[in-house]
Amino acid sequence: MPLPYQLYVFIDNSFLFLQGYKHVQNVANLGPTKHPYVDYLALRSFLLKQGELKRAVIVGSDLPGSMISKCQAAGFEVSTFPKYPEFKTGVLKEKGIDHKICWEIAKTIFTNKDPVPNKKIILCTGDKDFMTVLSDIHTSNWAFELWLWTNSYSPKFAQQVKVFGTVKVLDGEWKHFIKIGDKAAAAAAH
Repeated sequence: MPLPYQLYVFIDNSFLFLQGYKHVQNVANLGPTKHPYVDYLALRSFLLKQGELKRAVIVGSDLPGSMISKCQAAGFEVSTFPKYPEFKTGVLKEKGIDHKICWEIAKTIFTNKDPVPNKKIILCTGDKDFMTVLSDIHTSNWAFELWLWTNSYSPKFAQQVKVFGTVKVLDGEWKHFIKIGDKAAAAAAH
C-alpha cells in the first residue's frame, strides 16, 4: 500500500468561494434567504482526508479580520492584499494574489529538502498565472494536483495542467466544505 501524500495546499480564496458560490447556486436550488459559505474547519477536515497536511495557505484580497481569525484557528496560514484601482478604469482589482501563491509554492519546493517521495502540491485556483511554477514542481519530483470548478476553466487549460499533474473537479465535493445558511450565518462565517 502506498504511503499517503504529504500535502502542501495553496488556495486562492476568492476562486474557492466565488466559483464555489456560483456552483452551489446552480445545483442546490437555494431560496432567496439561503446563502452558501466556506466552512474553513470543514475544509481542513476535507484536506486531511486527502493525505497528511503539512502546510495550508490561503491568499485573498480584502479578507475581513473575522475570516482571517477563523482560517488561522483552523490551521491555515493567511495572506491578504488590498484591492487596487486599475490604471485605466479606476475599477478595484485583486493584485498580488497569484504572485504570492507562486512565491509560496516556489519557497516550499526549494526549501523542503526532505527526501520523502510522496510530497504533493495541491493548488486551488482558476488562474493561469501559476503555470510558470509547474515545471519547477515537476522537476523537483513533487506530485501536483489542481483543484477547479467546472464553470471556471477550459478543457485546453486542464490539458496543459495534466502534463505536470492531475486535475480534481470540486463540483461533487462541495458539500464537504461549503455550508448553506441564512444571510446572517453566511456573513458570520466571514
